Amino acid sequence: MSRPSITEIISLPNPNDPNTNLNLLDDLLSPVAQEARNAPEPQFLSISKSQNNDDIYTIGGTPQESTSLRFTVIEGDASFVNEIGVIFADRPNGGIESIEDRTVVVNPEDPNYLQEALDLGRSTGGSISSTLGNNFLTQTTNTIFPVLGGSDLVFYLVPNSTTSAAQTELLARNTPTVFFAPVAANQDGFDHLQGSEPDPQTGQFTLRWEDLEGGGDRDFNDLVMRVEPVNEFFPVGTDLQGFEEGEFISLVLGAGPNFPTLTRQQLVRAEFEVLGREAEFDNFVGFYKVDPRTGLIADRLGNLTGIGFDQLGSISYARTAFQQRVENFDSDSTVPVDLEGGFIYVPFLVADGTPNEDFTNIYFPFLDANPQGVDHVRLLGDNTFAFEDTAGGGDLDYNDLVFRVNLTNV
Repeated sequence: MSRPSITEIISLPNPNDPNTNLNLLDDLLSPVAQEARNAPEPQFLSISKSQNNDDIYTIGGTPQESTSLRFTVIEGDASFVNEIGVIFADRPNGGIESIEDRTVVVNPEDPNYLQEALDLGRSTGGSISSTLGNNFLTQTTNTIFPVLGGSDLVFYLVPNSTTSAAQTELLARNTPTVFFAPVAANQDGFDHLQGSEPDPQTGQFTLRWEDLEGGGDRDFNDLVMRVEPVNEFFPVGTDLQGFEEGEFISLVLGAGPNFPTLTRQQLVRAEFEVLGREAEFDNFVGFYKVDPRTGLIADRLGNLTGIGFDQLGSISYARTAFQQRVENFDSDSTVPVDLEGGFIYVPFLVADGTPNEDFTNIYFPFLDANPQGVDHVRLLGDNTFAFEDTAGGGDLDYNDLVFRVNLTNV
């Protein structure tokens, strides 16, 4: 049994309570974020590193307290396009409770650790293969989300892929390559992570990864990430980002006292910022609205179309998403747009700008919507998206169009 994806949860029929799916999203996908919203304001909590040489980090304090962590890529010297994720371990030494049976503990050395861990994983950001260089990543991308006191953090690296793609491989009964902080979980028996000791004053620490099996050149600079506690709530729109199929903007679930649960009466101002383009195609990116209670695409006035997640991969779904895109909220936008609360806003890319006859050149964050089930969208940071525009994944460099959406309450 694996954790349901976002599209699976939203698609569950709940005729008696339309809010049930929202509760499932909150409970199953972001329990830490949900609890942190009810905790006191984020504060500085100490961070310690395990002395067992397994690079597991523990947040000080109690579950009644919270801090927020900011993740920033500061270096990436690799040909691979990598992703770093984190698991909140339930038990000592990186052990986690099985999703199917909470009384069963799965440890790093167990053969089913990979499946269970990825089901609990959340992306903290990653790299793109680009001549834009390291400065592009360090100046434009970071991720913030809340963590409760007492949490144990187990980090992992997905080399040249994403967590979502790795989970898809597992469903196909393949074994994806994923490297964990605990060496016992790694098939090659190599320690792929060098984690620094947290600074006693700031709590800041650094994760340095080696992304090749067996250790490669062992320079540990293939992807380097800085982690630091901050007294900030996570940005609006991001509470479901980093989870499987979560490369979209959620204007439904609030974050902290400054961001109550959003309704259609609550407007959020969005500004589209293109950060980089490295594509031969003249691509178009836009967003369409999805009702989080049913998964149905909404038209520009908020009326439901009848086309939902059960039709992912069909011409009808792609055509409806394109036709009902939010007007003036796209990669050609030059002025801010006010978005209604209460909806999920999903990005899509039209390769070379114009849909073809069967709409197969439109790519979505949902793998089932894309030809060959290829992952065409990566999340580089909060509300920051990177697209691959070529059928079948092309060179999988995810630098064809990179953009950020800046959101503020109106």
